[in-house]
Amino acid sequence: MVFIIVKQFHIYVTNITKAINVLRNEGITATAEGTSVKLSIPEEQKTNIILLLNKEKVVIYDIEEV
Repeated sequence: MVFIIVKQFHIYVTNITKAINVLRNEGITATAEGTSVKLSIPEEQKTNIILLLNKEKVVIYDIEEV
């Protein structure tokens, strides 16, 4: 049996709206929360999210686990 642990993150980016749209196009639920984007993903997927946003020219300032 394999357990996938999903964690919540706040991602601080240059363009919140664009980041949310990029993530939603990939099937990832993301919401604006203050000055960040909030999403719930498995820890292993964090690097893929960074690469995806960078590819779409969304600069990430910081990522923090909630």
